[in-house]
Amino acid sequence: MVEVPLRLLPELAGRAACADIRFTGYGSVLLRGDQVDDPVVLAELDLPTGESAVEIKTSRLPELAGLHA
Repeated sequence: MVEVPLRLLPELAGRAACADIRFTGYGSVLLRGDQVDDPVVLAELDLPTGESAVEIKTSRLPELAGLHA
C-alpha cells in the first residue's frame, strides 16, 4: 500500500472508496496494489530511499486507464 497526495491524482476526486482505494481525509489517498520489486523498473523510477511503488491494475482504477503512455 502506498500513500499518494490527491493533488497528483485529481482523477480520483469524488470517487467512492473501495478495497483498493482509501481516502485519508488529509488530502491523500492510500492505494493498494502489487509491490514493484523488479530492479530495472525501480531503477527507472528512481524513488527516494524509503519509498516504494505499487502496480495498480487499470481495471481497478478505470479513471486512470488512458493516462499512461
